[in-house]
Amino acid sequence: MKKKLAMLGLAAAILLPSVVAFAGSFSSTYWMTGGLFTRYFSVSSSATVTVKTYPTQGVNGQTMTIYLENANGNVEDSSWNYSYVNDSCTLDPTTSGNHRLYLRNFTGQVMSGSIVVSY
Repeated sequence: MKKKLAMLGLAAAILLPSVVAFAGSFSSTYWMTGGLFTRYFSVSSSATVTVKTYPTQGVNGQTMTIYLENANGNVEDSSWNYSYVNDSCTLDPTTSGNHRLYLRNFTGQVMSGSIVVSY
């Protein structure tokens, strides 16, 4: 019985990396008075992109808009996060392939902090 369990554990350990390989994440910082793009990342159309923001400087009561754009420059989804407190949103791509985020600050005042993107 112990031998079967040991073999089962090995099989589970081998399968786990292949499942994890489909997901990705990256982090970055931002400092903006207008807007900025993140780097491109590859997602499938069935993925969910989660954007967590950790502001160090924001505008009380204001939000930043977050756009998910495909490699052709078309916006596939958008949402917003508060600019002055930790926040999170999810975006849904409609096509597979390379995408990037556009963070937009409409206040004209400085917003800065860090983001973590999971997909």
